[in-house]
Amino acid sequence: MFYISEEELKFKKDTNPEYFDKKLNHIFMKELFNLKNIYPFHDFVQITRNATLYFLNRTYLDETVVFFEDCSILKINFIGDGFEWSEHYDSEISTSFYYGRYSIRI
Repeated sequence: MFYISEEELKFKKDTNPEYFDKKLNHIFMKELFNLKNIYPFHDFVQITRNATLYFLNRTYLDETVVFFEDCSILKINFIGDGFEWSEHYDSEISTSFYYGRYSIRI
């Protein structure tokens, strides 16, 4: 089982010049695909689904929204035998996105 911790993402952001101006959601997806290129995963979609569970997330059917500490958001839509994702940032997201289907209960 592979997962990428938020501390590891922050470390990569602080130490890798390629990531200096990137948000954690972008680094997360880049590192997942780096792992895919190194290791022969049988089911990369399931690896991705499991890796998102280590972060604050909201899941509804085949959609997962992952919230990162730097206010970046990753929306993943699992379709068939693959997935698509989009990167969002706090200033681009409307209140309805946060408090609609993906409400957070504390």
